[in-house]
Amino acid sequence: KPDVISPKGGRAASAVAFGVLVALVVFEGFFWTNSIHARLAGLATILLPRLWGHAFLASPEVISTTFIFAALIACRSLLHQLSEGRRPSFALILTGVAIGLAMLTKLTAVTVPMTLTLSLLLTYRHRALLPLLVVGTVSLVTFVGGWPWLWPVDLAGYSTGWIGTSERLIEFFRVGIDRATIYVDFLGQQYPHNGVAVPWHYSLVFFL
Repeated sequence: KPDVISPKGGRAASAVAFGVLVALVVFEGFFWTNSIHARLAGLATILLPRLWGHAFLASPEVISTTFIFAALIACRSLLHQLSEGRRPSFALILTGVAIGLAMLTKLTAVTVPMTLTLSLLLTYRHRALLPLLVVGTVSLVTFVGGWPWLWPVDLAGYSTGWIGTSERLIEFFRVGIDRATIYVDFLGQQYPHNGVAVPWHYSLVFFL
């Protein structure tokens, strides 16, 4: 077990995730439109400066984006099969695994099962309960099963054994609501990112 973080390993992982993300964009493009537009979508993804920069700088954002996008594709495939009246047994399992893996990469991936739940309930009402139960169970098993692998049992600064793993799991959910304050530079001043102190026109100016 290495004692230090490898920058080379981090950059390689981000680069591979970036390549997979581009491939997924092209794959999804082929589902919706013709080959030219699908390839252009992949090219547009490659040419996004911020995304390319994240991939080059070994940012975990590229990895989480790839897993979240893969989970969204799995959800789309599941909804498509249900709309055609098929019994998507494999799609249910695949969607659950994809959501579980996305949750392991970033807590904001919880928006994926929330979106899927809303879509299924609005479309199929009570018939959505069984698919949601299967997807939820598989995603939970994937998350719990993958957590110890994601975080080694013995890590400096935490208790040893499975107690330390549990402590990190609790901290993972805690930081989702108790986050450090990050300041935003806007028109020569710094504002906390809590959304109250930032001027109301910040989002509009940033978008433009």
